Order: sequence, then C-alpha cells, then structure tokens
Amino acid sequence: TWPLSGYLFKQGCLSGLICEQISFYITVRITVINNLTGGWPINQYINKTNEYGVIFLTGTDLLGILSQDGTICGAWGVDTHTGRPTAIRARAVILALGGPAPLFARHQAGRANPGTSLGILADAGVATANEPYLQFMWGRPDRSFLNPADLLAPGNSLRFADGLRRDAMDAAGSDLAALCALRRTHCPTFYHRDQAVLDRILLDAAHGDGFARVETPDGVITAGLFAHAGNGGAVVDEHGETSLPGLFALGECATGMHGANRMGGAMVLATQVFGRRAGIRAVERAKTSAPVTDQQFMRLVEETTNGWDHSPDAAQAIQTIRVGMTRHACFAAGSLTGDTQRVTGLEEFRSHIRGLTTSADRRTRLTALAALLASGSPSGGPQPTAE
Repeated sequence: TWPLSGYLFKQGCLSGLICEQISFYITVRITVINNLTGGWPINQYINKTNEYGVIFLTGTDLLGILSQDGTICGAWGVDTHTGRPTAIRARAVILALGGPAPLFARHQAGRANPGTSLGILADAGVATANEPYLQFMWGRPDRSFLNPADLLAPGNSLRFADGLRRDAMDAAGSDLAALCALRRTHCPTFYHRDQAVLDRILLDAAHGDGFARVETPDGVITAGLFAHAGNGGAVVDEHGETSLPGLFALGECATGMHGANRMGGAMVLATQVFGRRAGIRAVERAKTSAPVTDQQFMRLVEETTNGWDHSPDAAQAIQTIRVGMTRHACFAAGSLTGDTQRVTGLEEFRSHIRGLTTSADRRTRLTALAALLASGSPSGGPQPTAE
C-alpha cells in the first residue's frame, strides 16, 4: 500500500509488485493496482490533498495566463457549468496541460485535453521550442496499436488507392530487416533517423481516408497514424520555470532533457521529477513575489476576459483544424525536400490556420495558435534542439 494514496498494489515479481506488459512495449513496464474501481482513486487523492489545504476547481476550462509587467498574477478560464469567465489570483502558476495530440482528428490522448497548451503559452508570450516534434503511433481504426515493423515485414505488401500493389521489400529496399529490427525497440515515430523511412512508406500508401492497406498472409490490415505525445513546449530551466517568472510548466506542455526525440519512459522524469522541483520553486516564488492589489487584479481580469466570446461556429472551425493536422501529420518536422505537392498543401493549411489566430472566439484562436506552432514554421521547418 502506498502511504499517501492507500492504493493496493498486487504483490509479486519486481520489488514485490506484480508487473504486466503493455502491448507496444517489449518489456514489462507497468504495475497493477487492485482497488481502482469506481471513483475511489480520485476521491482518495482529493481527501488526502484536502488535508494540506488544496482546493479543486473542477469544470473550469483554462483559457489564459494573467500577468502584468512581466509578473505572473494568475490564470483565467470559463466555468463549464455557467459559461461565465472565472479568474484565479496566484503568485506562482504551474501548468500541467498535456500536449498537442488532440489537435489531430486521430489521436491517443485523454478526452479532457483540448490540445491548446502551445496556444496558451504563445498567447502569454512564453518561449517554446520543438513544437512540431510529436510522437505518432500506428494503429487500426479502433486505435489499437500496430508496429510498423510488423506491417512492413517481408512477405507483406501495400495496396494503393488505385489498386496497385507494392511489396514491402521493394518499398524499403535491402535494409528492410535492419530498419524493422530498429523500430521494434522504439515504436513511435523517430525523427531524423533511418527508421523514419518506414513511416514515410506507409504514409505514401495511405488512401483518401488517411489509412494504408497492408496485405498480409492473414488478411488486410488497415493502418493509420495517430498523434500520441508531444516532445516540445515551454522552454524550462532545471526547476521547470518558463521565460515568464513565476510560471512553471511540466509534462507534455514543456520541453525537457529528452530534446526533440523522446525515448520511452522519459515522461516519468518530465512529470515526477520536474513536478516536484516545480512545486518547491513555486512555493519559493509565491513567498517572495509581491502580490497585485485587488483593484489591479480586477482591472487585469476585466481587460483580459472582455469580449472573449464563444462562437457557435467554433466547433466546426476547430474540427477543420484537426482534420488538416491529421492530413499533414508527421511532415511538419520531417523532410519534404522535393515533395512539391505536400509542401504546397502544408503551406496552404498554415495560411488557413494563421487566419484563425485572429478569431474573436477564444478557443478557436488558441487552437489555431497551437496548431500553427505544431505544424512547424513557414520558413521550411524548425531544427530540433537539445535542452
């Protein structure tokens, strides 16, 4: 039993815990908790944290950061129950907003994440990096995982939309076996590495619905690319603090020690280690920062939330962005040299979402800002950096 939470772990193999395997990992990676039923885990967590004075505001959609003269003042959003703006005054703010995967129509992120973290950071003037570098996973239409190494195994062939077929070996060449062996050790897309050719082969074979058809001895597999996790975000220091003093970011809305390519398991470092560091430094910031007055805060809130609007056409505009992001998935950070059709299509899409960054609807504007960053720069694509 973990003392803070009361979670009941199965006893057994590794360090006394029963471990089980996730389908896309080649080694055992997870532990099993016996009492994850109903609402018990979150209620237990809330009860414990309430003892430390934590207040949970559920049903609030974050729409922006409040700052004045380079000083963090809090955050604001909309109460989903009343539809009215709400603001929280704070001397330090920690963002754990998740990554940009929900900007894509096909993704494997949680349902509560709208994917707008990059837009919120950009709107606040926070420095970001590696924004277009996302992890993508191949999967069936039901989102179940597929490994490209298995899809392009010798003997399989690709069936194109015009009915033509191409053998996997012909598509990848004599290096197919070596490339597949590399990919089996790291299943998500991996930029600027030889194994990335496997993603390109499958993408080139995609039909109009975005899914490739792979013929195997056991039948046809329908495979599509799903956005999974972000490798970029706010540039942070060793304490998780961003370029805006008092504003911290961690997890998929921040950069990290992994750089543009993140190996499996590195998010534990990004969330648990930097989460603790950010919490400690945020307390120090809150103790030493001068608070804004009630009058200053109310004026700032009024200026920031005035005319935030909620357009009935927002859902359609946002869905258009997500469909476009899926169509151009994996190419924003990859090489498009010589691929005139994709270059033109990507530039036209960027032009479209650039126009939406001035939308009167706040959610549309944040989604467009995030998508513009995640789709790469118009100057030919960013170069990865190592944090």
